[in-house]
Amino acid sequence: MILVGKILNTHGIKGQVKVRRISDNEKRFDKGNFVYVESIDDKLEILDSFKHKDAYILKLSGIDSIDAAEKLKSKNVYIDENDLMKLEEGEYFIFDLYGLDVYENDEKIGTIKEVLTDYPNEIYVVETKDRDILVPAVKDYVVDINLDEKKIIVKNTDRL
Repeated sequence: MILVGKILNTHGIKGQVKVRRISDNEKRFDKGNFVYVESIDDKLEILDSFKHKDAYILKLSGIDSIDAAEKLKSKNVYIDENDLMKLEEGEYFIFDLYGLDVYENDEKIGTIKEVLTDYPNEIYVVETKDRDILVPAVKDYVVDINLDEKKIIVKNTDRL
């Protein structure tokens, strides 16, 4: 199972939920797609979906009341690994980045703790021994992402 979102809250009284998208696939929550919600064994169809500010409002099959939706607050949303889209060379899934070691000038400075996607560019949250550093995923800062070696090479972190 692949983590693609998190249910933030309910929306309205008919069982809709507000979901923060973790996936970079903007069509992930389109009507007709299927998801799994933490603590629910069956996959749920997305019956309706629309973007609302920085989140998505979803109507999921079987969730027909505010009481049912209330039980889903703070739950993670997943898809089956078989439903992942195929990637081109040099592309990667956000979940592939979690836990990668981050190097600058051949020295390990930390580990990818989180990837923020609600911005024009992704932002990598790098956990160092002293503090977290926010590294924009742009060429001025990210030199290379090597999934085989499980590392990311960055530069210019002194400007952050």
